[in-house]
Amino acid sequence: MSAPTAAAVKWKIGANGVATNDSDPTIGAITTTEITPGAASSIIAPGETDVIGGTNRTHYGGAYVSLEEGAGGSLQSAYLWLADGALAIPAQGQIVITDPTGANDGLELVVTGLVDGEPVQEELTLSTSVSTDALFDTASRWWVQTKNEAAIGGVNNVDDLSITVGVTLVGLMRAPDASRWPTGCKTVGSIYRLAVANTANETVSGTNRLTLPTVTGGLATFSSGAWIAGSDQRQALGAIADADYFGFVLEKTLPKGMPAPDGGMPHTLCLTGLAAS
Repeated sequence: MSAPTAAAVKWKIGANGVATNDSDPTIGAITTTEITPGAASSIIAPGETDVIGGTNRTHYGGAYVSLEEGAGGSLQSAYLWLADGALAIPAQGQIVITDPTGANDGLELVVTGLVDGEPVQEELTLSTSVSTDALFDTASRWWVQTKNEAAIGGVNNVDDLSITVGVTLVGLMRAPDASRWPTGCKTVGSIYRLAVANTANETVSGTNRLTLPTVTGGLATFSSGAWIAGSDQRQALGAIADADYFGFVLEKTLPKGMPAPDGGMPHTLCLTGLAAS
C-alpha cells in the first residue's frame, strides 16, 4: 500500500447535476463526472434568483469527494472545509481588512453586508489596513470580493488578507496556493454553510434546490466550514479508505435582497487528513 496523493482526491457531481430552477431534483447518485471545487457553478448555480427582495433566500446543492488512490492507501482523521468560508458578524461593527506585507496594496475590494437588516455595499482600496464606514449587524451574513474578481497576489500563509470585526478574525482572503487556489480566494464570506454525510458511500438526494437534501445515514450539523485562527469549523469525516466517497451539502443564504458576488461565489473545498498506508 502507498500513501494517497492530492491527485487521488476526486470531486464528483451527482446524477441530477446542478439545479437551475426551483423544481428540478438535485445531487443524486455519484457519477464519474469530475468537477472543479472552486468553480462557482459546480455545486450551486448562480442566477437571477440570487437577488431577492423581502425575505431570505436559501438554496441547497451538493456533490461528493472520493479517494481513488488505487493501491489501498487511506486517509485518517479526514476533514472537509471551505477555504473561502467565514464566520457571521460576531457583534455589530466595522469590517476591517488587513494586508500583513503590502503585497496587495492598491487592490480594490467590494464589501457587502447588512445594516439594520438592509443590504449595504462599500468599495475599498486596500492599504495596510482599511475598514468600512458601515457598522454591520450582529450575527448577519456578509461577503468580500476583489473588484472585477481580480487575482490576489503574494504567497499563501504569508500574504493572506485578514478580515476582522472588532477583535475577532472572521475570515481570510487566502493568497495563491498553486495546487488549491492558484489565483487566491477572491471571494470570502458567510453566505455558505457546509454539512457532510455521517457515513461513507451513501447517496445524497435533493427534491429541489429549496429543500434540504437527505441521506439515509443523516447529515452532520451545518457549520461555516471555516478553518481560521480561533475557529475550527471543519466537517469531520473520520477515515476514508481507498475507493470510498462521502457526500456533502452546501447551503447558500442571501438575506433580504443582498446581491450575490460577481459570478456567484467559488466554493473552494479542501480535504485534509493524515495519510495511512
